[in-house]
Amino acid sequence: MMKKLLLPMVYCALALAQVGCTSNLYFDTTMAPEVKVSPEQWKVAVINGFDPAALDINRQGKAQAIAEGAYHAYEGVLHAVENDDSFVLVHEDSLFQGVTGDLQPQHVQDLYMRHPHHLLLVLENFNVSFDKEVERVQDENQEVEKIAHYTLQTTATWAMFDSTGLLLDRSTITRQEPYDSRTVISGLLAIGPSYANAIETVNALSHQIGAAYWSRLYPRSGTFTRTLYTNSALSPAVLLMHQRHWDEAIEHLQPLTTSESKSLSGKAAHNLAVAYEQKGKLEEAKKWAVFAKARGAKLANQLLLMYK
Repeated sequence: MMKKLLLPMVYCALALAQVGCTSNLYFDTTMAPEVKVSPEQWKVAVINGFDPAALDINRQGKAQAIAEGAYHAYEGVLHAVENDDSFVLVHEDSLFQGVTGDLQPQHVQDLYMRHPHHLLLVLENFNVSFDKEVERVQDENQEVEKIAHYTLQTTATWAMFDSTGLLLDRSTITRQEPYDSRTVISGLLAIGPSYANAIETVNALSHQIGAAYWSRLYPRSGTFTRTLYTNSALSPAVLLMHQRHWDEAIEHLQPLTTSESKSLSGKAAHNLAVAYEQKGKLEEAKKWAVFAKARGAKLANQLLLMYK
């Protein structure tokens, strides 16, 4: 037991003697919306610009699943906009009949003249598929059986324009869930699930896709990580940073940035950049990240990319 405990300690000691150990610092944060619109852009028009009849699909069940799924994705985003007090939905189905394919700026402007709006959201493409993964299972008699696991996947591509036809966002959103598992018979893959029987699940996933797109207009909660350098000289400041005592950590780190040891000063500067970042002083953080990079702290490259 003692031998097992000593091994990590020896490893860290060796690492400290060369490049130093690191510590991960985790933060809960609110991230900016993936799609940014101004408060003045509050009137929204939504178009189902996807025509399933244009697809060359031989399987009738799949064609039906795609057609219904696309409609439910469209309905999903309509409901999301309708339930959003910050926006007003322009819901004129008759106005937008026959609008399919890639929209040109002039086309968007023509729609605007017929029915003014600030934002135009278009369902451009939609697809349904079964992904399969084959698992080899060995029973107690050492006989191997193959099981095909099927996952149902729905995918939609959305585009958002402003009233002048400027493309604000284009993104593809996918929702999937495990659907069925079947035995592979006589070395051949099991017959795949029926798309026609999966339509109810397709519709539920598709509705989620519509709601998921609209959520891109709002801030998101998330967790991000910053990696800190730590060694005997830096550990007190690292502990303070884990406790969110940024000022005390800065006070400890700043003298270390003038160390005769190029390695220590660079690592201290890197940690100092993170501390200033968390205080909201991004320019100061950038300054110390540049200093850290110049002193050979490789992790500073990651900071500079994120600050950029």
